[in-house]
Amino acid sequence: MRKSYTKNFAFDEPCEYKGVNIYPIILKDYMLFNYLVDCLLIDKNSLPDTKAISMNYLDYLIESSNEQNNNIEKLISLLSISTRYDIQKIKVGKNEQGHILILLDKIMIDGNDLDEIKLIILEQNLVDVPDYTIQKEIRDKIEEGRRIRSRMNKHKFASLEDQIVSLSMSSGIPLDNIYKMTYRKFMKSITRMDLLIHYKIYLQSSLSGLVEFKDKSFIKHWLNEIEPNNTNDMVEVDTIKSKINFEDKKK
Repeated sequence: MRKSYTKNFAFDEPCEYKGVNIYPIILKDYMLFNYLVDCLLIDKNSLPDTKAISMNYLDYLIESSNEQNNNIEKLISLLSISTRYDIQKIKVGKNEQGHILILLDKIMIDGNDLDEIKLIILEQNLVDVPDYTIQKEIRDKIEEGRRIRSRMNKHKFASLEDQIVSLSMSSGIPLDNIYKMTYRKFMKSITRMDLLIHYKIYLQSSLSGLVEFKDKSFIKHWLNEIEPNNTNDMVEVDTIKSKINFEDKKK
């Protein structure tokens, strides 16, 4: 049974695995993290290569790393900022049986260990973990639906810098303090801030008597649990495409 790190995530504490502390990424390091983390998100089992499917994830990264993708260099840099080990002390090697290992100073990390560390890093920093139990064709269709919806949205989402400024202005938290926040707490703060603002608007509108909501359950308290929105991503891509074409014709 996999160990629960719920308390560690909630209080921004490092997650300990085999003597290695894995720290949440702070906001000032997020752009670098966002560039590096794709090395943990490769769907190797969907590649038309039986050799890749038979490998563990660590072996695959080593075998597939080249000048174009820099997978192993990205992994080492990612482990450095996540574990706070000096990058010079992180090495790739092999044990006596010829199995590939990562050495964090003197701690040996094998393929199975990396699988667990990978999940910790992704969950700790709110990176969506792909559900590989869903067929790739369906996952691709969901992702296409997300991209189309994004193109349909005329309002581009604010940059990280603007989100930082927005949180500071709305909460009064000094910018220097926000820079030191973990990315996890920053995103949760942004989400709750948005929920609070909308809750106040809907509640005040309802109490004023000027607006009446037919569905009273529409107004949800801003501290309610946030439910995953995965079902909304299961959209008919052709339907959305036809909507885009229709809107384009009207212009």
